[in-house]
Amino acid sequence: MLLYDWTKDPHHTLLRISIILKILHEKGIKEIEYDRLRILDFILAKPTIITEMVFDKNWRGNKSTFKNLKHGYNSFPKEILFHQMKDIFDIVINSLEKLTVIVSDMSISPRYNIKIENLSINLQAVIETQQSINFDAITLIKNHLIDYPLLGRGGLKDRSTLMEYKYDNH
Repeated sequence: MLLYDWTKDPHHTLLRISIILKILHEKGIKEIEYDRLRILDFILAKPTIITEMVFDKNWRGNKSTFKNLKHGYNSFPKEILFHQMKDIFDIVINSLEKLTVIVSDMSISPRYNIKIENLSINLQAVIETQQSINFDAITLIKNHLIDYPLLGRGGLKDRSTLMEYKYDNH
């Protein structure tokens, strides 16, 4: 049996990253850290991780919405899958840099300035009509996760448990 795995598809990765960049643009955020972008991309690719995340008391979402998304195939531990997705993620990031949709700013830490206006009109149209990425996960990112700090206890690295956070400088 042949299975399609969108976590390792560069086209789907481009779509997920573009959605994140659009969310940031809509919120008036002009830059994003490399690690934050990786974590948010993973959440869109595998929204079941949301069931394992810790949220503030004021979050009124329902984690059970994301439990229903689990399936039997491609059930790698999240840390392994997160690592496996890095190469495709980096290829897409390099492509977006060449198109100047994101501009690298490594002066402080790996981060990117967002130039959403350089995203192709065709891709922007696909973002508006796409149905392959969970709407609830997009809403959660837009309304909550985008505002969490990346570093330190309670930050996105800590809450997702996808990356080490204890020795971050913040």
